[in-house]
Amino acid sequence: MRVVCAWCQKEGRPALLREEDSCDGSLESHGICDDHSVKLLHEIKMRLRQAWSLSLSEGAGVPL
Repeated sequence: MRVVCAWCQKEGRPALLREEDSCDGSLESHGICDDHSVKLLHEIKMRLRQAWSLSLSEGAGVPL
């Protein structure tokens, strides 16, 4: 089984993360590489900060 980064594959970049032994070598599974994982976590943190800031400015009182 081939495990590929779905983000790299979408961008047309080399996407193979690893190959694992399996009965059927033609299987493909999707994951995320280290670079895209860091970018995704950064994006999540930024969106949470924005949501938290917005909720405080609207007087919600309790941060996420």
